[in-house]
Amino acid sequence: MQHWQTAQLNSLVAALYLENFADFRHYCHINDDKLLITLDPSRTLKLSVRLQTTASCLLPMIIKDQYVMLVVEGGEHASQVSLYDMLNVLTSANWWPKDTQTKAINLWHQALQGRTALANLPLSMVSLEQAILSEATFECVMEYRAMLIDRPNHPFAHAKGSLQALLGQSSTEIDWWALPKAQIFTQQITGPAMALLNREQQHDITVKMLDLFAEEANLYLALPALKTERLIISLLPAAVCLNTQTHVQSTTSSLRSFQFTASQHVKFSTSQTTLGAKRTMPPRYLHNGDAAYQLLQALVLRSEVVADLLQLCDERAWWSTGSQHDLIACQGEFAVQMRNFPATAQAKLPRFTMAALNHPQSWLWLKAQGFSLPALWTQLLTGFVQLHLTLWQYGALPECHGQNLQVWLDDSGNWRFILRDHDTLRICPAQLQRQGMEVPDYKINWYTPNTLVLPDLAALLAYFTTLGVQVNLYPIAKALESIGEYHETQFWQQLRECVINFAENLPTEERTVLESNLLHAQEWPFKAIITPLLYADENATGMPSALYRIDNPLIAHSKELYA
Repeated sequence: MQHWQTAQLNSLVAALYLENFADFRHYCHINDDKLLITLDPSRTLKLSVRLQTTASCLLPMIIKDQYVMLVVEGGEHASQVSLYDMLNVLTSANWWPKDTQTKAINLWHQALQGRTALANLPLSMVSLEQAILSEATFECVMEYRAMLIDRPNHPFAHAKGSLQALLGQSSTEIDWWALPKAQIFTQQITGPAMALLNREQQHDITVKMLDLFAEEANLYLALPALKTERLIISLLPAAVCLNTQTHVQSTTSSLRSFQFTASQHVKFSTSQTTLGAKRTMPPRYLHNGDAAYQLLQALVLRSEVVADLLQLCDERAWWSTGSQHDLIACQGEFAVQMRNFPATAQAKLPRFTMAALNHPQSWLWLKAQGFSLPALWTQLLTGFVQLHLTLWQYGALPECHGQNLQVWLDDSGNWRFILRDHDTLRICPAQLQRQGMEVPDYKINWYTPNTLVLPDLAALLAYFTTLGVQVNLYPIAKALESIGEYHETQFWQQLRECVINFAENLPTEERTVLESNLLHAQEWPFKAIITPLLYADENATGMPSALYRIDNPLIAHSKELYA
């Protein structure tokens, strides 16, 4: 298994290679067990690699260790490049876009700081080797496992800015503020104080609001926020600090959602930039989440497959406001959302974030508990494909990467999926209408790029291919491979069989789209992140990305190794 420094270096090289950033592959040459990256005519980086010669492998090599040598003037002089300095050296290449150099270096250094902070967490926070685990402890440990890996092949995923300070804390302090109800977007009659505060705390806030606003106190609502957001919220003219602090429990892998009870999380707007997006909670997003939840509920009632495999978090209790008071324009700089998880009845494994399965230690622990890893993985892969392609067939597809899904194992040993973050449910209105489903009433700023409402099933399927396969299932398969339980080629073979089996029962039109775009296409869409992130608007509230093309790993392609 790779140490985190090697894993971080591997994510950088993999992202540059898959995205072919600045024609990166042209400057890569593989010679035996070495990857040579030409910086300019006189300088070359040399990395140790393990070749993956099987045609269906997504990458031709995997970095073996963190040691990088800078070779100068044909090998006469060589020096080791530290992981910290890797981007300083790489961005000095004559082919690297100079206008992105500073941003790339800053993000790399932030990511290393985040990785270091995670590596220094107490072992008890990331280890399941305890005699007795409560469900809440199990979920918390698996959340940290998901955080350790985060997005696969994303070298800047761990650049969390000031949110890093939340790592390792058993509880986090929150402030309470009063705002005019007229400026808050919500569908709720009451505020979050009813859910988050005990009677004594509620009474304290009520008294303070009466002192501040007298007979107009009923025109105000108390909302909580992370104390790190005091400066942002104080800039909202109508926000009044109530000088009341309470606490929420440990953070989840997003670093902006927190456990409150065993079945309830609370999510905050942070206004911090992670993954290239400013993490606010615009009310149009939250409104869209409500509309998506309604559609998903209808699909649960409509489809036996969906009803059997999928459960939904209830995220309809939310409050959002900001400097703008129009639904579309409001950025939601001050927002809070309650997330209620469904009951999971009798379980062999309690619910946990699916991305935790990207971590090899999660599988080693499962093996130690007596589970058959091949059986667990096959059933998980099959269920995932059946669920999401069924939803796709109806014209809807969740953002199905591992951070948005939780899984649990029922008492019969079958995997079940729990979906959260409904505001990212993508839809194809034409297909929904063909299936007799009501199209959600999404509120969208049509002057910005839109990926929620898609024109056809082929465009919708791209998000299964990228987020479902490449970002979710593929790194789980690689985690199994790293502990000697699997090989990547088996994953692509099993995936192909799952898709073929599903396609056999589809109507002709849907089957044609699925086969031509997933099984037989020479190229697949690939979700590029480096180029969009380095050129992103700092105020964007959606993660910057773009769809590029890569070879379809389900088809035997010969990969060129630059010898």
